[in-house]
Amino acid sequence: LGVALRRRRRRRRRRRMEVDDDATQEVVMDRIEAYADAFDYDGAVWWCERLFASAPTLPNLLRLVQVHLRAHRPARAYGILSTYQASPDDPVALDRKRRFALATACFQLGKLTEAEKCLSETIPSYYAAASSIDADQVPGGANGLYLLGRICLKQNRRTHALTYFARCVEVDRLHWSAYAQMCQMGAAHPNACRIDPVQPGQPREPIQQQQQPSLPSPAALGFRTPQSNPPRTSQFLSQMADEFEETPLSKPPPTRRSRASRLDCAITPGPPRPALVLPGSRTPRRSERLSFSSVADSTDQALGERVAGRGERLRRSTRQEKTQARAPGRPATARVAPGETPDRPLDMSEPFATATSLPQVVANATEGYRLLCAYQCQEAIDTFMRLPECHFNTSWVLAQVGRAYFELNKYQKSIDMFEAACRVDPCLTSGLEVYSTALWQLKREVQLSFLAQRAVECDRLSPSAWLAVGNCFSLQKEHDTALKFFQRAIQLDPSCAYAYTLSAHEYIANEDFDKAVAGFRNAIRIDEQHYNAWYGLGAIYYRQEKFDVAAYHFRRAIKINPRNSVLECYLGMVLHANKQYDEALHHLQRSCDLEPANLLPRFQKANVFFSMEDYDAAMEELQYLADVAPREASVHFLMGKISKKRGQLGGALMHFLTCLDLDPKDRNLVKSAIDKLHSSSPDLDDPSDDDEF
Repeated sequence: LGVALRRRRRRRRRRRMEVDDDATQEVVMDRIEAYADAFDYDGAVWWCERLFASAPTLPNLLRLVQVHLRAHRPARAYGILSTYQASPDDPVALDRKRRFALATACFQLGKLTEAEKCLSETIPSYYAAASSIDADQVPGGANGLYLLGRICLKQNRRTHALTYFARCVEVDRLHWSAYAQMCQMGAAHPNACRIDPVQPGQPREPIQQQQQPSLPSPAALGFRTPQSNPPRTSQFLSQMADEFEETPLSKPPPTRRSRASRLDCAITPGPPRPALVLPGSRTPRRSERLSFSSVADSTDQALGERVAGRGERLRRSTRQEKTQARAPGRPATARVAPGETPDRPLDMSEPFATATSLPQVVANATEGYRLLCAYQCQEAIDTFMRLPECHFNTSWVLAQVGRAYFELNKYQKSIDMFEAACRVDPCLTSGLEVYSTALWQLKREVQLSFLAQRAVECDRLSPSAWLAVGNCFSLQKEHDTALKFFQRAIQLDPSCAYAYTLSAHEYIANEDFDKAVAGFRNAIRIDEQHYNAWYGLGAIYYRQEKFDVAAYHFRRAIKINPRNSVLECYLGMVLHANKQYDEALHHLQRSCDLEPANLLPRFQKANVFFSMEDYDAAMEELQYLADVAPREASVHFLMGKISKKRGQLGGALMHFLTCLDLDPKDRNLVKSAIDKLHSSSPDLDDPSDDDEF
């Protein structure tokens, strides 16, 4: 009897100890979560180690690893997980969590092959295609598919990456990151990213992933001329109707009265329009900046730009857009006052959308982003404008609208949008590379310097911050110093294609073309949809007079961004240099149609007509330019050459003298042309003079 009593007391004591241990573990786990929520990761790690030492179970191990990953310590997480000996008795769900955590740590450490192995080992072999993988078989589910896509993208396996992203969106229709990656890859075509709005009671069909046997071309990925059909709701939102209630988040904002002002639509500076400059008697390798003095009052934009066909960086002239469309009494460069909403287009029936339900809001936001990634910037801005005021005035939306204006070469409006975004989020770093480049284009030295200092103070580990600093020094013509900061951005993020592009432009400024070509190729290797890198290569080859190769690269850029008038213009210039006059005229006319305010295509058309000896058509184009920009010397120089060909020596002399008054720097060339007026020398008729600016 005494032995039985002692055994009973021992059993009771053990049960009390187990209960006490369980209660203690619950208290410790609560404190770990509290410390992690308070960002006290050292305290959370310390208690996780105590908990795992007292109870070395897989859940406690995962708790320790998760704290390390949240504290951005992937090396410690990897070390802990790599030494763990998996047991067949481990629950399947916990083992998959362990694999996903290990894959995440490997990805952050650059161990891509090992990361992919961790995720793919649990996928049965009978899944021949990634598009048919059961998400339950992948560690992390939809997040695991997204991580597999990122791994493949890092390894430049774009087809597999696109398949994983599409499968991720199919499994989790609200996975924004996967959808954004598909848009950035140019895969925002109807079969992959867009479906019709889902009506209540209608079944939803899964995405039919497009089969792509090789790396998809830009055309195959959806870069096409936009149709007139209204955009359909993104597939990203196909389940939003059921996942969210249709009750508005807040009462609709009052409809604002349309203002008199209008914000017209405006990784990597977009190719600006080059200058019309007087041909000089210099070597073909050099280039100068000469700009139009003014244009019509309706636009009054600065048109002088460096000729990108000579390999120079894509920039605008020092003149700013003097009179943008704006509210009465507000100067073009005035900032939007704090709390003031940026102006909306006047052609909208209601300045702000009245539908504020979250599904509709996210539908407009995702569709606008898709259009922006497809370089349908006007449509993207119109879509963002349909957002309610409270959503439009968030930093992300304002930054996307600023980027759209930038792609349309409306730099002042882009700056206004980014300024508004920075007022909402003072330490905003995403998109600063575009913001700083817009300031660079308009030569805003003080604003650019302030932006660079603030960006570095906010986040010294952001590549965009160092790109802003590099742009600041580039504007001061300190190209070597700018290169150091661009290289710093590359060091922080080796997958930043924009940093390679900006570095290549600085190498061009230093006339180091081999390194410039390498920089542009690295940018294309990282992101083949980065049209600025294709443009940069074309500009270098054009400068080296490799016209066929240059035309190929310009065509590749146009396939990605078919609405860029500057790309069409430079392709026309290359074809003109290659004596393909009819095709050159076609692309120059398309450039004029895309952007009528751009005067360079008209001047280049006049050059083509001069080469074709169609002097009437050439003089018609030049007369228009002379009316719009009467102080442009190169226009009068070409008009003088045409007048000489027509035998109108008096008119030729008048144009040459006007040219001499407008640009005394090229007096030797102009005087030589005047001396040859009464001679039959063919030197004056050489159209190549007009290509060497």
